[in-house]
Amino acid sequence: FLLRMTVTILNSSNVAVRTLTAEASAARNPGDPNSLTKTLAVGWNGKNGSGQSVPYCLYTYQVVGQLIQVHEKKDHEKHEHEKKEKKHAEKVLATSAVLSGTVLVDGTGPAISNLTPLDGSATTQKRPVLSASFADAGSGVDAASAVVLLDG
Repeated sequence: FLLRMTVTILNSSNVAVRTLTAEASAARNPGDPNSLTKTLAVGWNGKNGSGQSVPYCLYTYQVVGQLIQVHEKKDHEKHEHEKKEKKHAEKVLATSAVLSGTVLVDGTGPAISNLTPLDGSATTQKRPVLSASFADAGSGVDAASAVVLLDG
């Protein structure tokens, strides 16, 4: 069997800007012959099908999974135009419901303000207080991922 996942990225006009596909072979689970389990993943780099960066905005993704039975074709079963192409035939046995969600493409970095001590300043305090304010009007700031680097 073959499991195929197709992810379609749609812009705000509901037009597909990119389609991503992942496939993996799968065998029946010996403990439960009625189930197949496989993890498939795709990553989107924020580019359309032509390799151009998409505009910053909210996009919808739609995910569909398929269970496919693969039958290897013997040479005598192939049509002439298939001899150099597919070496197998596919039969879709099942298609999942469409799962969807949204993702924000945000290319504007967060604003950092209220630095203490001021940027470029020096201090003689043995235990200076370090602070800053972060704000982002787009996707927000994950405070747990903020990193402070000191230059010595």
